[in-house]
Amino acid sequence: MTGTPPSDETPSDETSGAPVAVAEPPTFAPRRDEATLVERLRVPMPSRGLVGWIGPLVVTLIGGLLRFVDLGRPHDIIFDETYYPKDALSLLKYGYEQKFVENANALILGSNGDWRSLNLFTDAPNFVVHPPFGKWTIAVGEWLFGATPFGWRFSVAAVTYLGHATYATAVGWLRATVGTLPFVWLGARYGGAEGVLLGQTLGFALSSLMALALCLRVLRYPPPRLAAAGAAA
Repeated sequence: MTGTPPSDETPSDETSGAPVAVAEPPTFAPRRDEATLVERLRVPMPSRGLVGWIGPLVVTLIGGLLRFVDLGRPHDIIFDETYYPKDALSLLKYGYEQKFVENANALILGSNGDWRSLNLFTDAPNFVVHPPFGKWTIAVGEWLFGATPFGWRFSVAAVTYLGHATYATAVGWLRATVGTLPFVWLGARYGGAEGVLLGQTLGFALSSLMALALCLRVLRYPPPRLAAAGAAA
């Protein structure tokens, strides 16, 4: 049995002779497995020479000015800065967290920021609450700019918004407002001071779960520009 040889002519309807549309082959979605993760997250460099760099550089400059100008103000220790910059400084000097002396805050703010000469610690180990990665991140800023408000805020400001400023800003805003105030109010209403702490903890936990869900979403389903870059690579 022999087959009909292929024809170069456009297919047509046998009764009317009108051309028949040929279905395009199906287009498959790009792979979303672990083997292609790096390619999907890799953003190609601008290909238009200097013109392709102008926009990103201008945005980076404006963002840097807004984020880093006056970063050291107020020249004070605010909220959790009473713990983690000192733990970071201890990691920088000794490699582990040590207990600090009673007037450590005053010694830091009254110094010139030279972390090598600051003597803030006792010989006893400190109670460790959080893993060390974030404190090492703070320590990098202190190593670069000294044990000053600008120094311990620098690294956090530099890395917090890399890649997905919208997500980071939204999570931070929600945690400080919707994710905290209602739970704290309800906790205070029905549980007093202990209820405030419980409500704050619940709000932070929910915000953390939302942040984790966003991170997983970005890893599994990158934004269109990253997915397109991975498919084209």
